[in-house]
Amino acid sequence: MTMASLSKEKLLWPQRLRMGVAIVTAILATLSLPLENGIAGAFSWVVLAGIFLLLWRPGEAPALPFALTIQWLQASIAVHYCNFYGVRLEQFIVGVYAEDAVLLSLMGLLVVTLGIRLALGRANPEIAKRIRTQSEEISLHRMFVIWAGATVASIILTMLALRAGGLRQFILPFASLNMIALGMLAYKVVSGGRGYLLLGIATLVEVGVQLMGFFAGFKLVFFVLIMAIPAAFRRLRIRNLITVSVCGVGLVFLLLVYSAVKYDHREVLRGGDKTIQSIAVSRSEQFSSLWQLVSGLTLSDLDLAVTTMVERVNYVLYFAHVQEMVPSSIPHEQGRIWMETLMFVAMPRVLFPNKPATNDSKKTNRYLPYKVAGLDQGTTITIGYMGESFIDFGRVGMMVPLFALGIFAGSAYRLMAYSRYPFLGLGLVIAIHGLGFHLLEASTKIIVGGLFIRTVILGGASVVLSSRVWRWMSKARPTVQPAFAASISRMHRPQP
Repeated sequence: MTMASLSKEKLLWPQRLRMGVAIVTAILATLSLPLENGIAGAFSWVVLAGIFLLLWRPGEAPALPFALTIQWLQASIAVHYCNFYGVRLEQFIVGVYAEDAVLLSLMGLLVVTLGIRLALGRANPEIAKRIRTQSEEISLHRMFVIWAGATVASIILTMLALRAGGLRQFILPFASLNMIALGMLAYKVVSGGRGYLLLGIATLVEVGVQLMGFFAGFKLVFFVLIMAIPAAFRRLRIRNLITVSVCGVGLVFLLLVYSAVKYDHREVLRGGDKTIQSIAVSRSEQFSSLWQLVSGLTLSDLDLAVTTMVERVNYVLYFAHVQEMVPSSIPHEQGRIWMETLMFVAMPRVLFPNKPATNDSKKTNRYLPYKVAGLDQGTTITIGYMGESFIDFGRVGMMVPLFALGIFAGSAYRLMAYSRYPFLGLGLVIAIHGLGFHLLEASTKIIVGGLFIRTVILGGASVVLSSRVWRWMSKARPTVQPAFAASISRMHRPQP
């Protein structure tokens, strides 16, 4: 294959993929229309395609499309589940506003996507080249050592944050150093085509560490892999699709198994005290309980877990029930919730120690026709930022702050991904956007405040320390090659 034909192929395959997405979307939307929840089902496929077509950029970590796809899943999974079984959405999400909540959530996600796209501006193909070039300046074994050190540091920082009082919000962002390093390691391995054993070891260790926590956030490890691996693909190949599919299928299976044992396992972890959300038993008891529960699962347990997982992933229930109260019984708040969010973000607890603690369940109970569990029962339940935006501004007005949120998220991404060291930026956007912007259930305070704090803390540290950190990571200053020689050398490297 000549250089000209190879360059043409690199140029055309993203266009072909986008065309394929458009065709598949049209087919899925058309097939959905005759079903029980046809309009919601068809519109959901259109929104998913919009997320992909507007935000996906070859060679960059798909942190933003990934985060919004998870939110899309939370907004639409009940629709497709009900369409599969041929029942109306109102039978699964009890309430007359179920479909309305789904459609408003999907429209909100589309508006957020448009805001992000506006902030991102034109794609820069040089970013992907610089990511690959910089990844090659770090040896594979050194990258593995960096990940191992980051994992140890993350564990220590997490424990320190629990005892740091008002400084907690400034320490916790650095507790994601392990995920930043894991994303960079995964990219390094896949782009170079070697080191899969080291990546497998890192993945198993991270899953084990996450299982030690009360909430067992092992899915975050797979989220990182799903974001980092596609960024390393130069062209669309069957083996590339298989790699991502294996990660996805593995994640779904693990989530299904854990959904089947989660509640029983957490009862064991609490040691009988239902008011706490922490581990009150030894590590040996923790893992022994988990193993006994998993090994005792049957096919009927897994079948029941499917419905349980759909119910858990779906997050439009409270939004639907909020509409039974707002505005018929409770008027729209005219921006009070969003204003409280901005004040909350502008007042760090270390400077304002008397700032009241967040009680999401109390707010949820105000706008629902029934009561939900609260802090006294060891939990907190949110309406979600879509529902809170509706409470503030109504069906049309809610789209304004959501568009602004998209602009903010896109600007934060651009700051990280298009920095002087985009390989570091790849890890940062995975941790900041992919792992911090993916929950539809997050309250306005959590999704705005969390994104702001992580961007300021990690982004600020990156701006100040990136040169020193990069010199330490690479142990050598990058060599400068003529453009033609660099292009030739890249042509002859193995293509993942």
